[in-house]
Amino acid sequence: MQDRIEIRDIPERRLFGLPHRGPYRLISEAYGRLFDVMERANLMPRAGSMIALYYDPPGTVAEADQRSLAAYEMDRKTEVPDGLEEVILPAGPAAVIAHHGSYDGLPAAYDVLFQEWLPQSGREPAGHPYELYHNTPEEVAADRLVTDIHLPLKP
Repeated sequence: MQDRIEIRDIPERRLFGLPHRGPYRLISEAYGRLFDVMERANLMPRAGSMIALYYDPPGTVAEADQRSLAAYEMDRKTEVPDGLEEVILPAGPAAVIAHHGSYDGLPAAYDVLFQEWLPQSGREPAGHPYELYHNTPEEVAADRLVTDIHLPLKP
């Protein structure tokens, strides 16, 4: 289930993450490795939201070549530990659609955003889409998951 799309002014986000190459649905493997690195560096208590950044729109490259980043939001004071990448998502407007339910429903939310809303919105993307997870399958049942899909927009 999706809520309506809202335009929000998003603050700058600093991410610590690990790249993932391959089908987006397998990004959880990168999250497993990321959690281990963050845990060893004692960063999990300071980690903010879990975010997945997607570089290649589905259908533009083979699934095996899809590039993404499994990440956690971090404060400005924390040094990047060895083995992780820092990515800064700039502040600015973004189209945000909230998806409630299983991750299996996320492709439909992307279809609404990219195939229905974007062409008629008069807006242009300014960056790569990303998902911000309000909870995880380890915390709640699949039907109670909440994921915000963000599409950065040109002002």
